[in-house]
Amino acid sequence: MIALPAVTMLTWLKVGATGVIVAIAVTSCVIRDNGIATQAVQKDRAKTEKANVEVVKKATRAADRSRDPSVRGVVDPSTRWD
Repeated sequence: MIALPAVTMLTWLKVGATGVIVAIAVTSCVIRDNGIATQAVQKDRAKTEKANVEVVKKATRAADRSRDPSVRGVVDPSTRWD
């Protein structure tokens, strides 16, 4: 039979250190991914906000132009209320 080496304190120390390094690596990846996701959300929100501003500008210009009496042309007074 093959004899297994005894687990020494140094071995447990190496296992613990490896576990800590792995935990730090996983945590840093999670934090980085969270930051990337946050940036993506902010970018999407900015695009939506910009699109909304453009739509409001266009709608305001269209409303201003439609209120202008010259847009409808000359109105015949005899058929104005027909």
